[in-house]
Amino acid sequence: MSPLISVILGSLLVYFTHAEKHNIAVIGELKKGLNPPSVTDLVFGSPHMIIAIKTGVITGIIGLAASTFHISISF
Repeated sequence: MSPLISVILGSLLVYFTHAEKHNIAVIGELKKGLNPPSVTDLVFGSPHMIIAIKTGVITGIIGLAASTFHISISF
């Protein structure tokens, strides 16, 4: 919740103090609409992919074991 409040307060501060008139860089207008799809940017041939898959499998097994343990002690 805190980052959202920081963004809102910062945006209001820039808006009400007219920061762009005091040589403070602001982003300005943003494009409206959805971003273009980036599926073509994915690279699955990375040497780090095997490590990421192993980490995901181990994390899944640990999560399954932990949830099974917590279910078993609740009965």
